[in-house]
Formats: sequence, C-alpha cells, structure tokens
Amino acid sequence: MAIKNVAIINKSLTPTDIANNGWSINGDGFLVNDVGGAGALINENGESVTLADAVVPSSAVTYRHTIISVPEGRSWAITNILICNKYNPYDTNPEAQETVFDMYIVPNGRTATPDTTVVVRKLLLPAGETFTFDSEKIVLDEFDRIIIDGQAPGNLIVVVSYLEV
Repeated sequence: MAIKNVAIINKSLTPTDIANNGWSINGDGFLVNDVGGAGALINENGESVTLADAVVPSSAVTYRHTIISVPEGRSWAITNILICNKYNPYDTNPEAQETVFDMYIVPNGRTATPDTTVVVRKLLLPAGETFTFDSEKIVLDEFDRIIIDGQAPGNLIVVVSYLEV
C-alpha cells in the first residue's frame, strides 16, 4: 500500500511555494506529490476537488475546515499530520504572522467541540514553524473527520498522510 497525502492550503500560497515543497498541480488542477503515490485535495464531503475549490480563506478571522473526511466503506490509518505556518520568519514583522489553531478528530455523527473531540487546543504556531502529529495511532472509519480551526492570519498549510486499511 502506498502512503497517500492530502493537503489543504490557503489562498496566500503561491505556485512557487507548492513547487518548492515537492508538490505540483496536474493538468486537472489537483495537487499531487511523488511521496509514495498521488495526493489529492479533499473537501468536507470527502470528494476530490481542484485547488481553486479547496482554499482556506486567508482573510477570515477564524475559519473551520474539514481537512479529511473518510469516504463511505473505507478506513484510513493516519501516519502523519503536518501543520506548517508558511510565513517566512525572516520577512517583515513575523510576530504578527503567528497563527493559533485547534485540531479535532471527529467520529461519524459527532461534532467538533473542545469538550469531547479536540486533540490539539489553542496551539500557537510561529512564522516558519511546523507542528508534527505522528506518534499517535489513529484509525478513522467511514465519515470520520479531521477538522482544523485556525485564526487569522490564515498562514497554515496542512498535510495528512494515511494508509487505507
């Protein structure tokens, strides 16, 4: 089985940023990489979408985005979650580009709440830093979701690697 990667990005990410991080946009407008197989952009319904449809608004004060939703009849083992604040720490005023986020793992039929489904709470991610979530064993079943709540500025790039089980 090949590891698959899913990335959700925000509007301020440029094609150069994508290329410099090992990703490319194929002829159909999908984000792909060469790490064990094709990646895909996934919307909140678990469907592949084009880059234009999957942007996280960078102008929003707070945003909630479903990063991954397991399709019907499938189970995925999450191998790694990377959350990066893409703002260059050497650019002007990097302190103003810190982003705070929450991450939820939400079973089918439940909602993302700080009381029951949050796994990362109010983590401050400075400019240029990456948070790695890779030591937990997570298996998501059909319609389970990973959700990110972020605050402006919308500088986060999220990559989820998984194996179908």
